[in-house]
Amino acid sequence: MEKEHGFTEYEEWAEYFRIYTERILNIEKLTSFSSAHYQDGAHWLTLYKKRALCLREMYLDNEKYLERHLYWFIKNPEHWEADVAASLLDYLFRNSIRIEDIEATQKTAESLYNYYQQADNEIAMMKCTLIILTNRIMLDFPHNKEQILSLCEWAIDVYERNYDQLNAVERSMGLSFYDYESNACSEYVNFDPIISPDTLIKLYQRRMRHIERFIAEEDLSLRVNHIVPYLRVCWQCGFVGIPIKAKHTAFTAEQLAMFYEVCRQMENETQAGSIQDVKVCIIKLMLTYQEQGLDKEQVMAELIRLQNMLPKPTMTYDDELMDALQILSCAIRIIAKDDKKYQAEVKGILQILLDAYLCLPNDNYIEHITDNAIFLYMFPLLNVLPADEILRITLFLTIFRQPQTAAHTIMVGKLATTIVAAMIDKTPALFMRMSCFSSLAHVQANRQKIIDYVGEAALLHDVGKILSSNVINMQYRRLIDLEFEAIKLHPISSGEILKQIPTIADFYDIAVGHHKSYDGQKGYPIDFDNLHSPQKLFIDLITICDTLDAATDNLGRNYARTKQFKEVLEELNSEKGSRYSDSIVDLILNDDELQIQLEELLNSREESYRQVFEIIDSELREFQTKQAI
Repeated sequence: MEKEHGFTEYEEWAEYFRIYTERILNIEKLTSFSSAHYQDGAHWLTLYKKRALCLREMYLDNEKYLERHLYWFIKNPEHWEADVAASLLDYLFRNSIRIEDIEATQKTAESLYNYYQQADNEIAMMKCTLIILTNRIMLDFPHNKEQILSLCEWAIDVYERNYDQLNAVERSMGLSFYDYESNACSEYVNFDPIISPDTLIKLYQRRMRHIERFIAEEDLSLRVNHIVPYLRVCWQCGFVGIPIKAKHTAFTAEQLAMFYEVCRQMENETQAGSIQDVKVCIIKLMLTYQEQGLDKEQVMAELIRLQNMLPKPTMTYDDELMDALQILSCAIRIIAKDDKKYQAEVKGILQILLDAYLCLPNDNYIEHITDNAIFLYMFPLLNVLPADEILRITLFLTIFRQPQTAAHTIMVGKLATTIVAAMIDKTPALFMRMSCFSSLAHVQANRQKIIDYVGEAALLHDVGKILSSNVINMQYRRLIDLEFEAIKLHPISSGEILKQIPTIADFYDIAVGHHKSYDGQKGYPIDFDNLHSPQKLFIDLITICDTLDAATDNLGRNYARTKQFKEVLEELNSEKGSRYSDSIVDLILNDDELQIQLEELLNSREESYRQVFEIIDSELREFQTKQAI
């Protein structure tokens, strides 16, 4: 007999979430962008507005679907029943990554964790932790590594102590904790190391001891275990790739010898000419280069030979091929570092990475994989490209992959250049706070340069949202705490992108500081000191423009009430001197002509969206043309 609330069987939850996942995928189809589906920008905008209304209605309908059998327990945790909780957790433990809804899975995992914590059931708490870990990784993996490692350490301890009590599925899925740990142990050129070499080795040895035991004792013919041999290879490859991906980790001769030994072991187990063989060859070559200092040109020639051995990417996600391309990109980066003569090789691997990632079907998991690849592997390659290409490629890889962010960025740019022009004309003394200007005449003489600079700053201020795509796409609902925690990291991500590319590194402070209050007391990131930044005036300007657009946006945020321009001006006035620059706010409030210009820009928001379509359409057509050659 069907229960009024919840289910007691795994299969019932599977069917329930199958239907729900189909609903979520329908929403994702509406949020994805393909210019081939539209006649022009006006056609896209018309459908975009219709979709925006549909998205909100679909989300509310999904909430109703979840209300009876899921949210009834979450809102009333005292109603949890043992058989309902156990069967639900069994399903989510195995399938949460496939559900494509962080809000639902996170709320459920947190509620179940509290339920089982009261019962002192640490095995169930461990299973809840896997769901929570998966969500944290999906939102912003690079900046969550320490939390991920901490959660993995606790869960692995529970897993190993209770291993003999676990069933076959729990034993198999528990390997995910080691897998997440393995990924979090990876080092990246744009991040300082957080784990010592000794600890990296100890954690690797623990992973390998357990998976060898698992392979020896468990039934690998079970469907849930089919991936286990591949996991073993992934952990080996992830470990030996650390010296290539790392920023500046120093390894002893003894430690490097261990990397070589694992390479030799993999070589003996690998089929010649396979993708795995190419990966091992790249890693061995680069370990030898770093230790013995081989000729750079010969190494690059060998890397290109190995690159040509890899199959071309297809429309299907191939984890092994993607890993090989990432390792190859790190190797090419090491050889090409700051050397313009390797532009052709860098452009070649960038094009291959673009081919591999930007043609994949769209869903939350693929979005997560693609965003991380762009952030961790593509940006470190841009240094050797011509300056005029870097800005275009940076924008193509970041904001123009997200129509909402692109429209917001363009609008912020229009507002900022309009206001800064008025500042130059009417309050040029404000610029004397900046050390780069020696006189009012100097400010006036550089009028167009200042306007262009502010326009470029506006275009780049949100590039770090590349790591928050799955959150940005949630334009039809408010964010849960974990998602908001992730979105608050985007100024840091923006700064990390900019500082590794000298031609755009000057915009670092503006990108990092645009969510800090004028007085430095509120906002994020907490540890960024905007008060002493040489770019303080421009930070304050972008902050105000960011607020003007976000508060009046009637297209991108369906869950929030749109504010009128005059209403936002009142808010700026009430918080000037604390949240907003009093000088810039007073300029706006005392200039009726400027207010008219700003309001007209905000009322022409649809034009910004049409511009977004034209830019993305142009870039995609150029990309597809290159791909066809």
